[in-house]
Amino acid sequence: HDHADQHLQRRVREPQLGRGVAPPQRHPVNHDCSSGFIGAGPSNWESLRVESWSTSIPDHRFVGILGRGGMGTVYEVRHLPTWELRALKRLHPALTSPLERARFAREYHLAQKLVDHPLFVDVYDYHEEPGLTYYTMELVRGETLETSSERLRPTLPWGAWVGHLAQIFASLMEGREHLHHLGIIHRA
Repeated sequence: HDHADQHLQRRVREPQLGRGVAPPQRHPVNHDCSSGFIGAGPSNWESLRVESWSTSIPDHRFVGILGRGGMGTVYEVRHLPTWELRALKRLHPALTSPLERARFAREYHLAQKLVDHPLFVDVYDYHEEPGLTYYTMELVRGETLETSSERLRPTLPWGAWVGHLAQIFASLMEGREHLHHLGIIHRA
C-alpha cells in the first residue's frame, strides 16, 4: 500500500476557510485546455453556453473547462459552501435516451463505491433534470501519464525512468484489483 500512500500525498486539497476569512477573488475563466487535460480548448460560443446553464447549478460557480470525453464534458467549479474547487462532469445534452442517462447514473453510483480509497476520487452530488445531468467529484491536479513520462525521460537514467513507470503501473494494478474486489470490471 506504499503506492496508495504516495498517491494520497500528491492529492491537492484546498484549505478550508474559517469564519471571517474573505474568499479569494474570482479569476477569469481559463479556456486553455492544452495543459495536460483531455480535449481541445472550447470555442467562445461554447463558453457562452456554459455560462448560461452553469448559473442554474445550486451552490457551485463555474471556473473553467477541464476536458471532454465520449459522454460529456468535465468542468472546474467552486463549491460555494466550502469554497473547495471540484470537478463537475456533465452528460452531453445530446445524450438524452433513457439508456444513456442510466449509463451515466451507473457511472456515478459505481464511483460512490470507491470512496475511502486513495487511488480514486471522492464523488459528491448527482443531479438529473431534462437537459442537465451532472455529478460533482473531487478535483485532483496533475498531469497525464504521457506528459509525465515525456517530462521525466530526459532527466532520469534509463533504469530509473523504467522504475518510475513500473511504480505507476503497480499503482494502476492495485486500483484495478480494488475494482475487481468490488465486482467492477473496467473496460477501456
